[in-house]
Amino acid sequence: MAGYRRIKNAVAAENGEASIIIGQEGLKVPSADANLATRSSAKRTDGHNARLAPNKEEKLTAGQVTKLTGVPASKLRYYEKRGLLTPECTGIGVSNNRRLYGVQDLERLRAALTLAEYGFGLSEVKQILDDESIDLYGAIARKLEELKRKEARLRALILFAKFVDMTDDADLVEGLACGPASLDGFADLARALPDYEQAMQRLDAYGEKEAALALERVAAAIHALVLLDEVKGFAGVEAAMDAFFGWWSEFVAPAEELGYLGVWAIFEDHSLVAEYVEIIGGAGDAATLQMLAFFVMLARFMRTNDALICEIAQLADSDVVAAIDLAYDLIAAAGIIWLGTKGVREVPGDTLAALCFSLLVFADRTLEDEWLRAYLGLEGAISCDSKALASTLRVIDVMCGE
Repeated sequence: MAGYRRIKNAVAAENGEASIIIGQEGLKVPSADANLATRSSAKRTDGHNARLAPNKEEKLTAGQVTKLTGVPASKLRYYEKRGLLTPECTGIGVSNNRRLYGVQDLERLRAALTLAEYGFGLSEVKQILDDESIDLYGAIARKLEELKRKEARLRALILFAKFVDMTDDADLVEGLACGPASLDGFADLARALPDYEQAMQRLDAYGEKEAALALERVAAAIHALVLLDEVKGFAGVEAAMDAFFGWWSEFVAPAEELGYLGVWAIFEDHSLVAEYVEIIGGAGDAATLQMLAFFVMLARFMRTNDALICEIAQLADSDVVAAIDLAYDLIAAAGIIWLGTKGVREVPGDTLAALCFSLLVFADRTLEDEWLRAYLGLEGAISCDSKALASTLRVIDVMCGE
């Protein structure tokens, strides 16, 4: 994100006074000779205001530093209190015991402001400025990684709020805290299937060393999912999710046989994989992975069955019997998404129709959300709209009552 590299630019004030300029060269604090110009109110011939700063011997009052840099006196005093600045303030030979700032103070101030732009706290800034042995570039790299994680976490929270809002009609705050209860209720269908029990037993059978080796193989995919790379977008999420499900199929159970609800139930009921996800990411990232798996499942269902939904919608008013015949194919497709290729054969038809109805409702809510529609890459990728989904829902509703 551009904000990671944002640095403090010059802010020219009226009457020729300007801020300290944090140069594009980065965080290296240049020497006073190279970067502190002499006092002047004249403008440079290229149209930019000249930088104003004291010479090596000159001292500035807090008011003068504020005029020069734009940093308020209260902030200068706070920086002094935190040990970042050490102005002269003994009162000896100084009227009114004013604080006086020299070149070194201004250089430390400049460095402190720059490091703050990179997200360093004041205690971290002081440590970096006081200890020349610290690897500054390494510290910045670690801070940027931390900021990326924070950004990804905020993006995940936005997505999770939308996820809960579209999948659960219960209290939103409760859903944000505990996840959508509706999906966990659906997952009871998967918990009743033999494949669920077999997968749970397989996870229980892993020894500590064997489990650690297995989990190491999926670390990269989990890392990509919890970071939610903004540049790669949802395509990156899908690629990482495919890698995760490939691992899941090998070490837990075939994902295509379990379906989304089977994976959800195992995540909820067995701690091995969920805890590892949160070791790599952080608290709550197991829920992030469950959410992303849902959006991948939903987006692929909508893309794959777009033409079928549109055809059912066209027939809904003119030939209901033909629409119902086609709807059986849609119900089967939704059943496989929810319960897998094996589970779909174990569940009654009316239950599958109800699951399909819910999936179409979630699809409709997705299309109503412009941001979510764009994020999932559905804008321009599918033909069906809310009107087509409403017509198809009427057909499925009839079948739910059969």
